[in-house]
This record gives sequence, C-alpha cells and structure tokens, in this order.
Amino acid sequence: MRITARRIAWFNFAVLVIALSRSQAVTAQDENLWSGLQIVYPGQVDCVSSVCPYDLYIYHPESGATTQLPVGYLSDVRDTQISSNGDILYIAETGTFIANLETQSQPRLILSSEYEGYRSWSPDGNRIALNKTGEEFRNNLYLVELNGDISQLTDDLIVWGSPSWSADATRIAIEGRSNAFEPQSAQIYVLNLEAKHLSKLTSGNGFAFFPQWAPNPNMDVISYLHVRDDKTNIEIVDLSSQSQQTIDNGIGPRWVMDGQGLLYTSRSPEDFNSIYLYDLVSGTQSLVLPGEIRDIQIARYGLDVSPDGFRLLYRYNDSNNDWGICAYHLGTHEEECFGDLNMYPDGIPKWLPLHSK
Repeated sequence: MRITARRIAWFNFAVLVIALSRSQAVTAQDENLWSGLQIVYPGQVDCVSSVCPYDLYIYHPESGATTQLPVGYLSDVRDTQISSNGDILYIAETGTFIANLETQSQPRLILSSEYEGYRSWSPDGNRIALNKTGEEFRNNLYLVELNGDISQLTDDLIVWGSPSWSADATRIAIEGRSNAFEPQSAQIYVLNLEAKHLSKLTSGNGFAFFPQWAPNPNMDVISYLHVRDDKTNIEIVDLSSQSQQTIDNGIGPRWVMDGQGLLYTSRSPEDFNSIYLYDLVSGTQSLVLPGEIRDIQIARYGLDVSPDGFRLLYRYNDSNNDWGICAYHLGTHEEECFGDLNMYPDGIPKWLPLHSK
C-alpha cells in the first residue's frame, strides 16, 4: 500500500541547490524519483504459517509489483549489498550468496557460513572485502574473488568495522581494535593492496570507526565516526591535503552527489533524527528531512544512496510497529513511502538499478 507522496517545499534548501548546480546537473531523467531503479529488501510475502521464513524481494515502485528472488526460502536473509554490475550479495544461514535479477540464474554460494562479518563490494564489482572471525577472536581482513578464491590481507589486526574501498579500488579503509573486548581501542587504518602496506590514519584521544571512502576517483577523502567524552562526531579527512572537517553530533554518514556532499543523521537533542546535507566545499549544512515528520529509523546502516547520488532510500517504523520504506529525491525534494511490504525489521532496503548487465 502506498502511504504518501508529496513535495516537500517548505525547507531551506539554498545550500543544497548551490551544491547540486556545482557538482552535477539534475537531468530530466534524474528528476523522476523512481527512474531506472527498483528496491531490494528482505521480507515476507503471502505467509500463512506461524513461523515464516524471510526471503529477498524486488519491489517495483512504478507498477507496485513485487518479485521474489529465488533464494530458496532461507530462514534468515540479512544485510544485502548491490555491486556496480547489479549483482546482489546477501547473507543467509548457510552462507554468502550472489544472485542477479536480470539473468534469473540460481543464486551462487561463494562463502560458507563460517565467514562472519562485514562484506564490501569493490567499485568494479569484481571482488569482495570481508572480515572473518578466527582464533582468539582475531578478526582479519580477507579478499574474495568471484570464483571463490580467498586471500588473507591482514595478520592479527582485529577488524570490526565495515571495510570501505577507495574509488580506484587500490586501497581499503578499515576499523581495527588492539583488543577485541575494548571498543575504545578502535582506530582507522588504510591498507594499500598493491604495496600490501597497512598505515594508521587515526590516533590519540577517543576512538574511531565506520570509515567511508568518497566515491569520486578525483577525491581522496574519507569520513569516519569519532567518539570522545561520550560525544559522537563525523570527521572528514582529505588525504591529499591532510585537511580535516568536523560535523558535531552526527551519525550514519553517507556520501552523495559524487562525493561533493555528505548526508548524516543528527543526534543533537534539538533536532534528533533529522537528516542533514553537509557541503564539503563551503563547509555548510542544510536540513533535508526533519526528524518529526515520522519516527524514521535511521540506524547505522539504515540509509542507502542511489548510484547517481541524488536519491535516498530508508526504512521507517509506524505507530503499529510495521516497517515500511521511504525514498527521497535531493533535487526535487519529493518523498514517497510504502507500507505493507512485510519487511524484515532489521533488514536494510537497497537501490537496485534496472538493466545493469
């Protein structure tokens, strides 16, 4: 059931409009909220038994149709990731699989269930970085080829955060702890794949986690979360100039507009759960969606950005405790939400491009 569709025209988007015009133009095709995009999410459809499995589904917003991916009624389909080639990487009880909607081929098992941890596609969609728990809770970083070949990239570094690829796929930013049971020891490292060199990006007071590399190959910029004195900020570091910018009281950063902007969720008491856009060039921010519109559940991984960098996807939880999906366009300010999708409560909806192969 489609809940609402409206234009949000009463916010102050002056900074956003400037950023849009500077980074790239919004074409006629881009102005359509759903043009060229579908939504993939874990959920239940037409379930009649008391214990229902979760599967992956494709929702087609323009037609309202739902397509079930042939994942075999697995009992737990959790985080999904979409490659630049349109391949869907998902985790189930029996392992990690790759599926493709257009080829309709049977999902392929590439990793057994023993490989637990975060996964991250390379920008070209040909490799996967992941962290795997080993002996004595040592969690090392591995590189997985699509043919199933696995190579270990780190030794005795405890990697707990999601690995993030540089735009040119030559480096990976990761979060490492010196002690598995001390989150306060977490810092950000950068691994050069060709040189096989690991360097430490952060140090000092507080701890750092959740690195995110800007997707623009002409930029060498990383964002990460930094906690100090019970306050969480977003730090943005330009590795070329060694300059740094700080966003106070922010979580859940997501790069948009080809790396020219950074979306984040405010944790300040006065605008809790509001979504802002930070302009890297001017250093200013503008309100995108206020938190009081809806009890929006923007968790650490609850916000997805379309490949063109202008359309957002996130989940929400209504007064009946039902989960739904919302999309928002940064250029036109249009927001549209969908309920009755029976989405897995901890699942994260993701954009899936049409005709990606």
